Amino acid sequence: QYTISSDETILLFVAAGDWKRKGLPLIIDALSYLKKQVRFFVVGKDEISPYLAMAEENGVQDKIIFAGPCSDVKRFYAASDIFVFPSYFEAFSMVTLEAAAAGLPIIATKVNGIEELIQDGYNGFFVKHDSRDIANKIEILFKNQQLLKTMGENARKSAMRFRRQDVTKRTEEAFKKVIAMSKQNTVQERNY
Repeated sequence: QYTISSDETILLFVAAGDWKRKGLPLIIDALSYLKKQVRFFVVGKDEISPYLAMAEENGVQDKIIFAGPCSDVKRFYAASDIFVFPSYFEAFSMVTLEAAAAGLPIIATKVNGIEELIQDGYNGFFVKHDSRDIANKIEILFKNQQLLKTMGENARKSAMRFRRQDVTKRTEEAFKKVIAMSKQNTVQERNY
């Protein structure tokens, strides 16, 4: 559909909106530092015109595909090599978890939720809010295809910790501990 050649590395960014807060300008700038042939999918919905202008200013408009909102984002995860998400704030990033479950190494900032998933150098890289740092981490994976593959496998394993049944079980255990502590405190208060 997008006429991508087999020698291109595919980067992916997914966000339902608020692309600026989620770091898209940093990635667009980072593309200008990359030497290898790359294509960058931007999946989701936001106002595209400022990002198109930014891409043209950086001379990378031919590297970016604005795919728009998508009900079947799995196909983009499956087609990509690296997930890039230098967000400034997240509560818990579901797209990062989805990308890890799809076996993509994650390049992201150390913010809420993401820092629980990513182990720097194991299943991805943490980056600063700096386009050169983002480009450098992408280049490391370009140059070492085995590392890219291993990090992707490790990302998938890491995502398994967040399976619904496991999270439900841990949440129930936490509630039971809080209830037990509350009962214990009530008994101690009565004894005073």
